[in-house]
Amino acid sequence: EEMFFMVAQHNLTVVGMDGAYIKPINTDYIMITPGQTMDVLITANQSPSEYYMAARAYAGLTYDNTATLQ
Repeated sequence: EEMFFMVAQHNLTVVGMDGAYIKPINTDYIMITPGQTMDVLITANQSPSEYYMAARAYAGLTYDNTATLQ
């Protein structure tokens, strides 16, 4: 299932996909599919307790999100 992923109040810069460099893409979130890889940069500019990651399935399927916040 396709997944959306983000780190709250942070921008992501995608610099590679599936083992190949790409022109950098700045975004708030990414959508990644099974078997796909992404190289993503994040600027760590918050205090350590201020990093909240969120993930959600693209469709309305049940997803084990015990390691992420919704």
